[in-house]
Amino acid sequence: MTVGKVATFSGFFYRQKNIIKNMRHIRILFTTLFMLVFFSNHICAQNYPLKHAMTAEKETGIDAWILLAIAKVESNFGQYAINVEGKPFYFDSIDDAVRQIEKAKESGKSYDIGYMQINSYWFNKYNIPVRAGFDADINFTLGALILKYEIVNNGVSWETIGLYHSKNPILAKKYSEKIRKHARYFKEFVEISKRKEMSDHFFVDGLSARR
Repeated sequence: MTVGKVATFSGFFYRQKNIIKNMRHIRILFTTLFMLVFFSNHICAQNYPLKHAMTAEKETGIDAWILLAIAKVESNFGQYAINVEGKPFYFDSIDDAVRQIEKAKESGKSYDIGYMQINSYWFNKYNIPVRAGFDADINFTLGALILKYEIVNNGVSWETIGLYHSKNPILAKKYSEKIRKHARYFKEFVEISKRKEMSDHFFVDGLSARR
């Protein structure tokens, strides 16, 4: 084999090696993109109340993923869920939920309302109409404000998050452990949803710029 042929063969081999390397990168890129799209569509399909958690985050500075984790533990995302002194009720309409609360009021019982299970103490203290407590934005924001109050007074920690549920250290610790189990998933959920929203805006803006 002549020197020229060796050089030609080496060049061909080098180009093929680069093509294979680039194809591997492309496959990795497409696999990553596919997983991102699939996972983001899957989690968005769960119909979590992200929009309302994001509204509360903007109003209070409390991360939406923490609020979603709390809502999962408190009500399993039941907008019209209530709890009357330890007994849970799940309703499909605000009217049914309000009627049950009126019964609790007549009996002088404590109750919790909505996604974030806001206790009647707060409604009585600030004279908030019960029906307003079932509004998703209001409910999440009230919950975020209650949590923020605890954070301001006790610092940022999982133990402080437990105080959202109870001032009893044992109960607070058990509660914070429940929140922690869900927090990682919802943190990823919120981050992916934000990235998806940004990519959607980028795509739409790109189409608009071409017109």
